[in-house]
Amino acid sequence: MLHSRRPPLPRPVVSSLAEARAVAGWSPEYSPYGDPVGWTPVGEGAHRAVILNPARTIVYKVENEAGRNRREHRTLGGLRDQGHVHAPPTTLWAVPNPAHGTGGAIEVLAMPYLPNDGTAPHTPYPRPA
Repeated sequence: MLHSRRPPLPRPVVSSLAEARAVAGWSPEYSPYGDPVGWTPVGEGAHRAVILNPARTIVYKVENEAGRNRREHRTLGGLRDQGHVHAPPTTLWAVPNPAHGTGGAIEVLAMPYLPNDGTAPHTPYPRPA
């Protein structure tokens, strides 16, 4: 007996394009002077920076190296498709980058903000990840 595959469920949209545009040009190396008003920088790595929206409900990961956000979005989507409830919903926004003319875009990954409620294990030293 052949089983037909169900079409995938629609993916929820996290945040809005307007908020993604608000942070797309954010350059954390200029912090705290270049932070968008009302937004809170959460973290910064070698390839991305994370900023929390004024409502404190959504975090945005702003790339400085192309492809990182796309890979995370695809990985989390795959985990959700497999039924993993720990994988948060994400939306990948492509925001036109005026610095690159007509062809470039900045990819901004949005996901719900999950504050540390004290249940996450505390590691006394930095771990490579």
